[in-house]
Amino acid sequence: MATAMLLVFLVAGSVAYYDYSSGSPEFGTIFGLIALAPPTIWFVLLVPAGYRKFILVGVAGIMALLLGYAAYWTVFAPKQHVGDVRQLADLQQACAGRMARQFYPQTSAYRGARPHPVALFIEDSTDTMVRPDKLPADRATEWSGDDLNPRNVQLVACMDRDDDGSFLADCPMGDRSVPLFQASYLVTIFESATGHEIGHDRLAGNPQATCPKFSLSYSKNPKIFAQPLFSEYTRILSRYVEQ
Repeated sequence: MATAMLLVFLVAGSVAYYDYSSGSPEFGTIFGLIALAPPTIWFVLLVPAGYRKFILVGVAGIMALLLGYAAYWTVFAPKQHVGDVRQLADLQQACAGRMARQFYPQTSAYRGARPHPVALFIEDSTDTMVRPDKLPADRATEWSGDDLNPRNVQLVACMDRDDDGSFLADCPMGDRSVPLFQASYLVTIFESATGHEIGHDRLAGNPQATCPKFSLSYSKNPKIFAQPLFSEYTRILSRYVEQ
């Protein structure tokens, strides 16, 4: 029995250490609790019977707090990105859902002199986060420029579509037409190196009826959503990038 408990302690403790070291504290906490079980049992058995109830209540409370911490990390906290960052598209997971959102310690901290380079991602018609299209080719590098080194990025702006917006036009797509809507977007700005939220705001899509040549959708009733003009990005995000 003692050998089995020692084995559980060593194996679970090793896994917990590995998880914490690799940026997965939620799993590290769970395996840490498993590793603590054998010494806790030994300790309780050594305590006089009259005090065991109080010890068990205290241990249960501590474990509940640790499990709550693990749940918080699993659901709400961003996870550390594992691997290299070679292009701006690699930062896409900064805009993923709660349980999948990541931060990138390989990138730069949001501090120092301006400008503060930003990587832009927007929700497209397939509900996928992609880099915006139709950005001016001559825009400054810090504005998600094609030649921006991803390691120099300080901010990630994630634009989630929160409303279809006004109908603009019917766009011919092969043998049918697909409606184009202006759309509005909720933008959340994160520090890329830590995943901390810096701010949020709203952007409007291009109000002009400009039909794309091609649009991908997995819906039976597809829609096309206009992306913001570059002037809209700079109007909303300049206070983070340029100040």
